[in-house]
Amino acid sequence: MKIIVPMAGRGSRLRPHTLTVPKPLIPIAGKPIVQRLVEDIVAVCGDKKVTEIAFIIGDFGAEVEADLKKVAENLGAKGSIYHQDKPLGTAHAIHCAADSMDDAGKTLIENQPNQYRMKIIVPMAGRGSRLRPHTLTVPKPLIPIAGKPIVQRLVEDIVAVCGDKKVTEIAFIIGDFGAEVEADLKKVAENLGAKGSIYHQDKPLGTAHAIHCAADSMDDEIVVAFADTLFRADFTLDTTADSVIWVKQVENPNAYGVVQFDDHGNINNFVEKPTEFVSDSAIIGIYYFKDGPGLRSELKHILDNKIMDKGEYQLTDALSSMLKQGKVFKPGTVNDWMDCGNKAITVETNSKMLGYLKNLPELRGENVTIENSEIIEPCFIGSNVVLKNAKIGPNVSLGDHCIVENATIVGSLIQTHSTIKNITLNDSMIGNQAHVDGNWTSLSLGDYSRMD
Repeated sequence: MKIIVPMAGRGSRLRPHTLTVPKPLIPIAGKPIVQRLVEDIVAVCGDKKVTEIAFIIGDFGAEVEADLKKVAENLGAKGSIYHQDKPLGTAHAIHCAADSMDDAGKTLIENQPNQYRMKIIVPMAGRGSRLRPHTLTVPKPLIPIAGKPIVQRLVEDIVAVCGDKKVTEIAFIIGDFGAEVEADLKKVAENLGAKGSIYHQDKPLGTAHAIHCAADSMDDEIVVAFADTLFRADFTLDTTADSVIWVKQVENPNAYGVVQFDDHGNINNFVEKPTEFVSDSAIIGIYYFKDGPGLRSELKHILDNKIMDKGEYQLTDALSSMLKQGKVFKPGTVNDWMDCGNKAITVETNSKMLGYLKNLPELRGENVTIENSEIIEPCFIGSNVVLKNAKIGPNVSLGDHCIVENATIVGSLIQTHSTIKNITLNDSMIGNQAHVDGNWTSLSLGDYSRMD
C-alpha cells in the first residue's frame, strides 16, 4: 500500500500562522496535522503494509521536506517528495506523484475529465500566397513579427488569456511544409510546456475540414486559432460559457464574418460578410470550446453529410448548429486585431507589435555591434547584428546576423543573415540571406535575393 498526500497549499485562511509553516505542519495536540492524518490511515489499512508515503508540496523548503520524510520513516515507510508549482486542481495535484502510482492508478488519473486542461488547435495549412515572395520558402505563420514567428506570438498570447488553464497540447494543422518546419512548430509548443502535434491538410476544403484534421486532439477543452492573426487583449477566458469567440469592432463589417448579440450580451447569430449592417463585431478567427468532443462530432456531421458552402466545409455551420442546441456563446472582445495578410499589413503589424513590446528585454539580442549608429525605438535588434554608420528606426525589426552599413531604415521588417548597404529604406520587407546595395526606397524582397 502507498499513501499519496496532496498538500501544496500553504493555507491562506489560517494566516498569519501559515506565513512561516504550511498548514499540514501546524500541530494538533502536539503532532502536525499531516502526521496524525497518515498515522490514522495506516491504522485503518490494517494488515496492509504501507511501503511509501508521497507528499505533494509547494515551495516549502528543505527543512519541511526533511520533516515530512521523517514522518514516513517513523511509520516504516519511504518518504517521497513531489512538487506542484501551480494550483491546477485535484487531478493535477495527484498526478504530480505519478511515479509513485502503479499503471492502473496513473491511467485512472490521466484519463479522467480535467477541468483545468486545455489544448490549442492551430489550422495553418495555407502558405500565404498574398505574402509572396516571402512565403515561397517559409510558410506565413513562421514569418517573424518583432523577432518571433507569427504562430509563436499567437499561441503565447492565447496561453496568457487562458489564465489557470494548463495548455497540455498544441496541434498544428499544416500543408507539406517539410520536416524542419514540423520540428520548429513542435519546439514552439515545448517551450510553452505543451506537447506539439502535427496534422496535415492535403486540400483546402474549408475551415471545418481543417479543424477536423486534428480530431484526435479534440478530447478536452480547446481553443481553435487560425494562424494569420495576432491580437492584444486584457480579458481572461470565461470558461463558464460553452464557447467564447474572439471579436473586434471594425469600421467595415461587410468585409468580415460578424456576430449578433441577444439582450444578455451573448452571441445569438453569425452573419458572413453582411450586405446590410447587422453588427460591427467581427470574428477574428479564435474560438474557445468547452466541449472539444462535441465540436468534433459537429464537424464530423458536416463532413459526413457533405454540408458545403461554395465548395468548402465551414466552421460557421457547426457553430450555428450548436446555437440551435442551446449552447451559450460569449464574446471575448480584443483591444487590437492585427492581420498579416500581405506585405503592407504585415509591416504595419510588425510596427504595432514593436510598440506594444517597447522597452522589453526580448527586443534585444546578444553581441550587437554598434559603430557610429543610432537606434530610434521601438526596434527589435537580433543577435550578432552589425550596425555601421546606420540609423535604425523607429518600428524596425532586424533579424539575427544582419549587417547594416551606411543606411537608414524606418518602418521595416528584415529577417536573418541579410546585408543592407548604402540605402534609405522605408515600409520594406526583406527576407533571409538577402543582399541590398543601392538606391531604392521601398522593397518587398524574398529569401536569397540580391539587388545592387
